[in-house]
Amino acid sequence: MSLLQFILIQLNLVAFFVVYQLINRKSSHLNFNRIYLILGPIIAIALPFTPSLYASTTVQNYVFELPAIEVLANSSVSEFTSQFSWSLLIYVAITIGFIIVLTRQLKNASNLRDAKFMSNYKGVDVYLAENRESSFSFFSSIYIGEAHLEHAEIILLHEYAHCKQHHTFDLIYLNLVKALFWFNPITHLWLKTAKENHEYLADQYVINESVDFEKYATTLLEVSFNCSIPSISNGFNAPSVLLKRIKKMKHKNKIHMKHLVLIPVLAGMLITTTSMTNYPISVKNELHLSIGEQVDQKAEYVGGMDAMIAFFNKKMEYPKNLAQQNIEGKVFVEFTVKADGSLEDIHVLRADEHKEFNDSAVRLVKQMPNWNPAIKDGKKVSSKMQLPIMFRLS
Repeated sequence: MSLLQFILIQLNLVAFFVVYQLINRKSSHLNFNRIYLILGPIIAIALPFTPSLYASTTVQNYVFELPAIEVLANSSVSEFTSQFSWSLLIYVAITIGFIIVLTRQLKNASNLRDAKFMSNYKGVDVYLAENRESSFSFFSSIYIGEAHLEHAEIILLHEYAHCKQHHTFDLIYLNLVKALFWFNPITHLWLKTAKENHEYLADQYVINESVDFEKYATTLLEVSFNCSIPSISNGFNAPSVLLKRIKKMKHKNKIHMKHLVLIPVLAGMLITTTSMTNYPISVKNELHLSIGEQVDQKAEYVGGMDAMIAFFNKKMEYPKNLAQQNIEGKVFVEFTVKADGSLEDIHVLRADEHKEFNDSAVRLVKQMPNWNPAIKDGKKVSSKMQLPIMFRLS
C-alpha cells in the first residue's frame, strides 16, 4: 500500500460518512442504513486499489518517472525512511493496543461472573445478570438486569432482535476498522452511528410485534437511567440515544428517492480515487506525471521503493569536494528495464551542472540488480524508467 492509497482511504471514509449524515441519517429505512454502514468502510478501502478507469488499450512506448531518491551527505539513512519507520512503529503499536482492548471486551462480555442461566427464548439463551441495572445482548445470549425483571417480556423481544439480526458481528467488524484507522475520528463516529442504528432496528422489531407504542416508550424511560452496558454489546436501556429512538419509532420504514443520489456520488468517488492512484508519489510527496502509462503492472525494483532507498543509501557516496563546498544537485537518469528484468541504456536524461553528480548517479544505477519487469496482457515487456536523484546536504 502506497502513502497516497493510505491517505485516499481516510478521505473516502470521511466522504462516505458525510454522505450518510446528509442522506441516510434521518432516513427510516434502517436496513438500508445498516448495509451502508457495513459496506462503507469496505468500499472506502477497496477504491484506491481499483485499476484506473482511464487505462488505454493502445500500446506504444512505456515511459515512467519514478519517485525522487535523496542522497544525503552526512547520513546513511534518508530522513524520509527514518521518519516513516518511526511513524509505522507507533501506528502498529497503537493498533495492537486497540485490538488487545477489543479482545478483552469480548472476553469480559462472554464470561459475566454474575450471570445465571434462566431459560431459552426462541433458541436464545437468557441469563439473569445479578446486581446489574442494565440489560443487553451478546451474540446469541441475552442478559436481563436484576432490576429489570418486571419488564422482562419487552426487553426479551428487543434483545432477541439484536441476536436474530447478528448485530454483534457488526460491532466486532467496525471495532476492527477503528483499530486499523484509530487516528481517523470518523471511524469512532462510524461505530457509534452503527450502534444507534442497531437500537432503531430492534425498536422497530418490537413495534412490529404489536407491542403498544406508548407502553414500549414508557418502559424505555423507566429502565434507561443509571445503567452501564458493555461497549461491545447492544443494550436495551442505553440512555444516550433514548430520545432519538422514541422519535425514530414513529417513522415508517421506507426508501426515499434521495437514496438514488448515492449512485452518482459513488461513481464520482470511484473515478476520482482511481485516477489519483494512477500516479506515483515521490519521497518528498510530490506528484510526478507518468508518460504513456498503459501497462497492467509497471516495472518495479525488487522489494519496492523502500528497498531501493536502502540500496541507494548503502551504495551511494556524496562527492566529497561538492559536499565541502555545500553544493547540492539533482540528476535525472533514464534507463530501460528489459523483459528479463535486466537494465540497459543507462544515461543522464537531464544533467546537473556539476559532472560529479552526473557520474555518481549513473554509476550507482549501473550497480542496481535486476528489476521486476513491466507486464502487459500477461506478458513481460520492456519499459523506460526516469529516476530523479537529488543530492542533499543533511
